[in-house]
Amino acid sequence: VCDRYCQRRRQTLAEALDRIRFAEARGSSQEVLLACNEAIHLDATCAEPFLARAGARLHLQRRRQSLEDVEIYLWWSTRQGFRPSSHSTAYWRMAEAYLGELEHRVMKEGALLE
Repeated sequence: VCDRYCQRRRQTLAEALDRIRFAEARGSSQEVLLACNEAIHLDATCAEPFLARAGARLHLQRRRQSLEDVEIYLWWSTRQGFRPSSHSTAYWRMAEAYLGELEHRVMKEGALLE
């Protein structure tokens, strides 16, 4: 019974990861978020959904949440044996989020100074 349950759970996770890739290809951030949340619910130690969700959140201007997801992705992916060279997308998204947040703060501070 346990083997069938675990096998079904792995299959469901694989389907959720496929939905993430399909939604990313379509450019639908909301679909990516839904599929990522489902995959994370099934296995919170799987790194891939966190990186995809970071990209979707970045696209939706949710920079701080994006940074959190990148950090979680880096945490899990490193523990799963990913090499630093495979983290280029994560570092790119992190940089975009930091620069976007900085730009937002400068615009906000500049408006307050005027």
